[in-house]
Amino acid sequence: MRAALAVLVVAVSGAAFAQSPNPFHAGQRLVFWEGTLRGSPRVMGLSGAYVAIAEGAEGFIRNPAALAAKDPHYEHEFNVDLGGTMHFLFPGSTRQQDWDNDGRPEEVAGPVSNLGTTVFYSALAMQYKWFGFGIAFDDQNFVASRQLDGEGFERLYNVNMMHVSVALAVSVWRDQILLGAGVETTHSILVYAEKSQAFFPAWRDSNGYHGWGVQLGGLWRPENEDYRVGFSFKPQVVGWPVAQRTDLGGLIPYAQVVAPARLSLGGAVALGWGRHLNITSADEWETLDSLGPDGQRERTAGSRKFLITGQVDVFFPVQGGVAMAAFLEQPNTDAIPAGDHASFEVRLGVEKDLIIDRLRARLGGYLEPPINATGWLRPHVTFGGEIFLFKLGRQRVSFGLSFDFAARFSNLSFAVLTWK
Repeated sequence: MRAALAVLVVAVSGAAFAQSPNPFHAGQRLVFWEGTLRGSPRVMGLSGAYVAIAEGAEGFIRNPAALAAKDPHYEHEFNVDLGGTMHFLFPGSTRQQDWDNDGRPEEVAGPVSNLGTTVFYSALAMQYKWFGFGIAFDDQNFVASRQLDGEGFERLYNVNMMHVSVALAVSVWRDQILLGAGVETTHSILVYAEKSQAFFPAWRDSNGYHGWGVQLGGLWRPENEDYRVGFSFKPQVVGWPVAQRTDLGGLIPYAQVVAPARLSLGGAVALGWGRHLNITSADEWETLDSLGPDGQRERTAGSRKFLITGQVDVFFPVQGGVAMAAFLEQPNTDAIPAGDHASFEVRLGVEKDLIIDRLRARLGGYLEPPINATGWLRPHVTFGGEIFLFKLGRQRVSFGLSFDFAARFSNLSFAVLTWK
């Protein structure tokens, strides 16, 4: 009986500790969380399991070694690829969606209104023979408003968080080993504005945060084989404030913005009949039964096989981190500790050309870890496709569309792409 009572006392004490107030203060760090999936239609359709595929401009953000991956069409020694997409969390859905998986919707009852969230990413990759260069950025923008009693104006807050990455890559040993390295910077801008009768709000105050770190990646793709193994690593990056502030528009500003360190390990395998996954020249293209204009049998770099890819992301803990959504609701909401424990994210995807060189479908899923103690391990389902449109000069133009669904989460990615 005494033992049971002691356990009960400890449990109640622990619960009371977990629920104790945690007000915002000047020493906290805003966590730049990357648990949810954001990226091109191909990356999203494959649930983000892209570290072992490592192709194209969209692969650069997941694995810098992708910059040296040769286009399977092998038409030119110099190639340029551009990838990008935009995601929206519209104001009307902020009471239902929990984008950062902190266990609460992006907007709760109170004086603060979430005016929506936008996420935009773009990447440019250039390749010459065995070398590649790329530049990319990933931007997340959060806007909220507050109307205080007795004030004849509306307070507007904008929190912007951005990664800017630059990397180089090289392909060695007959294109069997790809290595990439670069710099990834982390930035944040906190802006305060006021809106009264004027149509546009008036800027009042702001503060910026900036930091940088290295990123590494590699890919092993044995020649004429149907499997690949890839990895990437980026350390924790901290953005430091331009100026030390204790107040900004009535909010206690965060001391730093921090992006947790991430290690990604993955593999990909192609199953079925057709040309190998890892080809190094046009001599390994598949010969078709159809005849071309010259009367010769046509050949294609397309693949008939099922491409299956898997990946594990490990997010390392940060100290003193708080979640994004509650920051804009202070002082009515306490700070939500975030990112203070290691997290594991498992991803799996499959891709298949339904009509070779014309129509491609994708399906995947991943387990999103919570950003904090009130979130949960949230399963996601992703799917989408891509259709070849036309050839414009040297580029093969296609259109891609992908969806990502989970409890209290939905996302859409669409873009004009280069057909790989």
